[in-house]
Amino acid sequence: MTGFYLVDHPNPNAPVRDNGVRMWAYPTRRKPVDLVVIHTPVAPYVPAGADTSAEKVARYFATTERAVSAHAAVDADSTVDLLPPGYTAFHTRGYNSRSVG
Repeated sequence: MTGFYLVDHPNPNAPVRDNGVRMWAYPTRRKPVDLVVIHTPVAPYVPAGADTSAEKVARYFATTERAVSAHAAVDADSTVDLLPPGYTAFHTRGYNSRSVG
């Protein structure tokens, strides 16, 4: 176990990458990071301790047929590390190789 959800939970719908893991991401980076991308899905208010949206996003990325991923998912009470910062996630077309998302 690496501690990164998308590395530890290979996506059966994604291609096998250089590291031998099925994922919608590259295990390397072509450019240095100079951009942080924050996507903010809006959900109704959930009391602390009951918010599972970060975990649901992680499960979605690990099972979807769409080419999508990110480095972390955050909700009101948790953070799920999805990919190491040195990986290229598929989260912002045209900026993936130079950003963390």
